[in-house]
Amino acid sequence: MDHHRNQGLAFLGRNKNILVVTGSRAEFGLMLPVIRAIEHDPELDLTLVVTGSHLDEVFGKTVSEIIGSGVTIDAEIEILVDGDTSSSISKAVGHGVINFTDYFSERAPDICLFMGDRYEMLAAGIAAFFCDVPIAHISGGELSLGSKDDQIRHLITKLSSLHFVSAVEHRKRVIQMGTDPKTVFNVGEPGLDTLLQDPIMSRQALQETLDFELREKLIVLTYHPATSLPNALVLSELQAILVSLNTLRDIQVVCTLPNNDQGWVGLRDMLETFRAKNSEWFHTMLSLGRQRYIAMVDQAELVIGNSSSGLVEVPMIGTPTVNVGMRQTGRLAGESVISVAADVQDITAAINLAMTPAFAKRAKIVGSPYGDGNASLRIVDLLKSIDVSDFVRPQFHDIDWKLSD
Repeated sequence: MDHHRNQGLAFLGRNKNILVVTGSRAEFGLMLPVIRAIEHDPELDLTLVVTGSHLDEVFGKTVSEIIGSGVTIDAEIEILVDGDTSSSISKAVGHGVINFTDYFSERAPDICLFMGDRYEMLAAGIAAFFCDVPIAHISGGELSLGSKDDQIRHLITKLSSLHFVSAVEHRKRVIQMGTDPKTVFNVGEPGLDTLLQDPIMSRQALQETLDFELREKLIVLTYHPATSLPNALVLSELQAILVSLNTLRDIQVVCTLPNNDQGWVGLRDMLETFRAKNSEWFHTMLSLGRQRYIAMVDQAELVIGNSSSGLVEVPMIGTPTVNVGMRQTGRLAGESVISVAADVQDITAAINLAMTPAFAKRAKIVGSPYGDGNASLRIVDLLKSIDVSDFVRPQFHDIDWKLSD
């Protein structure tokens, strides 16, 4: 990093202003270590903008969790989603571009820091790009081929000036997309940082926050829309999971309801209908929040579904993951993750394997392939040391290679 130090002199006499955008409960939890690190650094100023499902009652209005974390919110920018169809999401992106453009016209941060692959970040990214605000992007180069998030992630990469990736493979992909290697840094996944920095809530403390009694054995279910697939196929994947779980009635299931992506309504209806018939052992929750989610996973026999958390953070906690279906196809997975097709027999076999003492013991020690839990400090150091004014309009960087015939 030393060759960037002198570039930081462009900001001599004032702090760099880093604008962080958060649009969903999951991504805020992953970004919180970075937000805290920026907030506590004497050379940086944090500006936090809240948007997306954080502001929606239907998804628990999780802006309250942000306020509860003690982080100061600079602005709330609405991205209205009227329905769960592809056209409603497209209109929401357009609405978000307009509102973020208005915001950037009044405020001029030195860098926008975005994470991941959601449409809220794409809306903010388009606005930042046309308002000449440099973008630093976290988690580029990853794959999740069963979701439109995959393409959105790559689009944000192409709009960005700096890239903080979570693995060597991901750095190679970002460079392959025509990015200057000098702007791509393998820092690890910041979502792992809190697992090392903060103590995990005890079972008793977790129990006191719930309106149902925790059983001795429990499974965490997190299933989100696979937006690259037909709705009927996505529903059939969830149906296969529920049929399999229905054979394990002696084990409690705690389900976090899906996020506000295309197709979420049908998934939520299916889950709530299933809960109504099996409420003695199956529970649904709008949002556990980051702290309770980690504690629940820590207490669980396994996590099942198609959330990226099952591949990124859950392995660091030491809990097995059963990753079902096509949503996370292509994503890096460690030894504690069992990936299966959405077939009842395959899912049941994977659950049984994950609960064997040998597999559970192995899951405790293999860790996550997404870094060592120190990403936030690396990101802050790079934000301080690099003058992104050199990279506001990234140039295409050719790779010296020959295509095969």
